[in-house]
Amino acid sequence: MFLVIFSRELREHLASFRFGAVFVLTQLLMVTSVLVFATRYETAMAEYRPVDNLTNDEGLVNLQGIPCKGGIRLQRRPSRLGFLASAGEQELPDGVRLAVHGIDAITNSGDPADLLASATPVDWTWSIAVLLSFAAGLLTYRSISGEREDGTLAMTLTNSVSRGVLLAGKYAAALSALVMSLAVGTMLSMLLLILYGTINLTPADWLRLAAVIGIAALFLSCFVLIGLVCSVTSRSSTISAILFLGVWAVLVFVLPNAAGILAPRLVAAPTPGQVRRQAQAAEDNLPLVPGMSLEQVASTDTDRHLAREGVLLTYVQQLSAQVDGARHVARLSPVATFRFAAE
Repeated sequence: MFLVIFSRELREHLASFRFGAVFVLTQLLMVTSVLVFATRYETAMAEYRPVDNLTNDEGLVNLQGIPCKGGIRLQRRPSRLGFLASAGEQELPDGVRLAVHGIDAITNSGDPADLLASATPVDWTWSIAVLLSFAAGLLTYRSISGEREDGTLAMTLTNSVSRGVLLAGKYAAALSALVMSLAVGTMLSMLLLILYGTINLTPADWLRLAAVIGIAALFLSCFVLIGLVCSVTSRSSTISAILFLGVWAVLVFVLPNAAGILAPRLVAAPTPGQVRRQAQAAEDNLPLVPGMSLEQVASTDTDRHLAREGVLLTYVQQLSAQVDGARHVARLSPVATFRFAAE
C-alpha cells in the first residue's frame, strides 16, 4: 500500500504547476550560479601566481623557504567548489605579504564585480536553503488538510490504510520530487561545467559535491516533515499554508539574522574606543620615570607592551565569545546548520 500511495502522490506532484515552477527556477538558479562562478574562477586563476620554490605541486607552502625571501606575496588559491557555498570569500583576505620576520600585511585584491556578487550571493546553498525549503511547504501543505476538506481523507483511511503508511508515502513522494529537482539541476550544471572546460574537479571534489547533495536531502526532509505537521494539525489548507509560512520565515530568516543582534547581549564586549582607552590606561599605570637605569627602562617598556597586549587579547576573546554565542543561536535554525555543513 505504501508504494501505491507513494506513486500516486509523486505523479500528482510532478504534474502540478507548483512543482513545475519550482523545477524551472531551481534549474535556472543552479545553472546560472555555476556559469557565473566559472567565469569568475577563470579570471581568478589567470591572476593567481604561486610563489616559486615556496609551493610544491599540491600547492602546499614550504615554510622553510619563507625566511630566505622577504617582501613576497602569497595568494589564496581560488576554490573549485565556490558555486556550492561562497562562504563569504569576497570579504575574506586572499593574500599575505611576507617579510623576514613574518607576515607584513594581509591583503584583499577585490574588483568592482565583487561588490555586486557580495550583495546578491546566489550559490547552491542559497537556492536549496530558500527556494527548495519553501517548495517543501508548497508540496505538503495540502497533503492532509486538503484531503480533509475534499472528503477524500476519510475514504482513503477506510481502505485499511494506517495513518503511518499514509504519512510515510506522502513524505517520501514530496521528498523524492524535491531531490529529483535538485539532481537534475546538479547534472545540468556539471555538464555545463565540463563543457566550459575551465574547472577540472578532482575525485575529492566529486566526493564533496556528493556529500553536499546528501546533506541537502537531509535538510529538505526537515521542511517536508514541517509541512506535513502543519497539514496534519490544521483543519484547512489555508491555515496550514499560513502556519508553514510562519515557521519557514522564522527558521530561514529570523533566527539566522537574530543571532547577530543577540550576540552582544549574550556576551558583553567594549567598543573599539573603550579598548583604546583601556590599553592607554594600562600603559599609563607603568610610567617611565626619569633617572631609571637602562635595565629598568627596558623592563618597564616590556611590561607596558605586555599590559597593552593583555587588554587587546581580552577584547579578542570577548569578540570570539560573541561569535560562538551567535553561532549557537543561529544553529537552532536548520538553514544555518546546513550552510555551515556545506561550507
